[in-house]
Amino acid sequence: MSNTISCSVHGEAQKAYICCHLLETLQDRIPRVVHYVHDEDEVLNAWCDNCEVTLEHEGEWSPIVDRAAQIKVVCAGCFENVIVLNNISRTIQ
Repeated sequence: MSNTISCSVHGEAQKAYICCHLLETLQDRIPRVVHYVHDEDEVLNAWCDNCEVTLEHEGEWSPIVDRAAQIKVVCAGCFENVIVLNNISRTIQ
């Protein structure tokens, strides 16, 4: 399975996974608290504070968290835009 995606804005780029609420940040430009990790394949995974509350309540990633997060695939460039819109200082390597 490829870790890249073709983005209409950034072209061919690394995949990243974000919750639907962070995807909204790209559209409405409203900052949301971001929690993110690199998975075992070094792919970025991120979710908002509301999804974090659900995750903490569940104790682990579960179907309930899946329904709340509705994870979407974006490119690393779009992920970086989410980071910038949330005033987080970091660079994706």
